Amino acid sequence: MERAGGKAKVMKAEVSKKLLRGAVKSARRAMSQAFMPVLDNLLIEASEDGSIRVAATNLEIAIEQIVQGTVSKAGSTTVPARTFDDLLGTLDGDTVSLSLEEGETLAISAAGSHSRIKCIPSMEFPPIPAAGMGGLDVQAEDLGKFLPLITLAASRERERRPLNGVNFHYGQHGLRVAATDGYRLSVWDATVLNADEHPAFNLTIPLKAAKEVQRIFGKDSSIVTIQADKERRLSFVSPDKRLVVQAFDDDRKYPPVGNVIPNACNTRFRLPLPALSTAARQAALFGLGMVFRAEDPADGVSISSESAELGNFSTTLEVKELEGKAVFSLNSNFAKGVLQEAEAAGATAVTLEAIASNAPVVLRFSGIGAEDEFLHIIMPMYL
Repeated sequence: MERAGGKAKVMKAEVSKKLLRGAVKSARRAMSQAFMPVLDNLLIEASEDGSIRVAATNLEIAIEQIVQGTVSKAGSTTVPARTFDDLLGTLDGDTVSLSLEEGETLAISAAGSHSRIKCIPSMEFPPIPAAGMGGLDVQAEDLGKFLPLITLAASRERERRPLNGVNFHYGQHGLRVAATDGYRLSVWDATVLNADEHPAFNLTIPLKAAKEVQRIFGKDSSIVTIQADKERRLSFVSPDKRLVVQAFDDDRKYPPVGNVIPNACNTRFRLPLPALSTAARQAALFGLGMVFRAEDPADGVSISSESAELGNFSTTLEVKELEGKAVFSLNSNFAKGVLQEAEAAGATAVTLEAIASNAPVVLRFSGIGAEDEFLHIIMPMYL
């Protein structure tokens, strides 16, 4: 939806306080330190069909949410976000009345309380691109399940752009979502529900935006449509929510992650995830290196870590499947992080694949989609 511009001076609407405040809090997460007064404001737009749109932007990310209410007069304005949010938190009653008065003042009434907030005309609010046609449909719950596993591999160093973002690449292989910090890599080959043709794109969005996609859509049961436009923007659209983000302008330098994924292995073994996740948490207490030894199925897989200052840890896990032999060491914090996220997503087992002690180790998880839908790679540590 495009903003209504400067037409609205008589907006009148009633809406659930709970729904409105939820939309306000969601939209506010797009805001950052503003260099324009209007960017400290939320766009409130009431339409004749009873929908009330709440939106915010920092010019890189825009978040909007639509709630249903009763609209007697359509219109729009922009209201100071913090003041409006704090005021809603103090109001009693279940319903809030909104009325835009002359002088660009928004009157807010609820349960006998009456307030007026000075606003800025909506015509000064930066336009948020209208939702396009078509796109790639994915399950919202898949975004909630896999994006936490993707984002944990992104670099946290601001100067390492574009590695401090999440790459969305659509082409002949389908939709691939990936992140890497150079030491680990997460790759999700997303299930696209529709067969509509969509132009190829290769866009990397900021880590914050990817986390907002997860937060906004991840608990929904709806379909989310992903759209890319010629201005290098990526949009995520559901029936009542939308996030638009400007991709990095240098993401063409994003490493070709497919070249890093080993196409064969010499050793493969499968372990129960809860037991391995516990072992990783214990190993991380004693050292950064988490050593795996897999040699004989009857002996299981031994895991150990040690520190000259703290002591050592070791355990043996029953192996479900074992092909070949291997000894390798992984960063215990990296392993702990991905195992905990996978367990939270519902995974029950993990298969580890290795070529040699100095080669990347691939982790594939059972219980969260097809076993080839997501993989995580950790670079080994020297033994």
